[in-house]
Amino acid sequence: MLHVAYAFKNSILRGCFSMEKDFTLDDFKRIFFWEYIHRMSGRGIAVLFVLPALYFLRKGWIVKPMKPRLVIYAMLLASQVIGPYIFVCVFVQ
Repeated sequence: MLHVAYAFKNSILRGCFSMEKDFTLDDFKRIFFWEYIHRMSGRGIAVLFVLPALYFLRKGWIVKPMKPRLVIYAMLLASQVIGPYIFVCVFVQ
C-alpha cells in the first residue's frame, strides 16, 4: 500500500487533480483500484484470445483471409500494455 500513498502524494504535489473538494487518500485508492481492475481484465481478455489463436494458427485451422483480422485484434489487445505507462506518466509529470 506504500506505493499507492507515494503516488497519491506525488500527484497532489504536482497538481494532477483539481482540488475542488478534499481529495483524500481513500478517493485516490478507489481510482487506483478501478485502474488495476481494468488493467487485469484487459490482460485476461488478451490471454483468452491469444492462446487459442496461437493454437488454431499452429493447427492450420485459420484460413488466410482471416489472418490479417487476427493480427489487428492481437494488436488492439497488445495496446493494453501501454495503459499502465500512461497511468504512471500522469504522476511523473
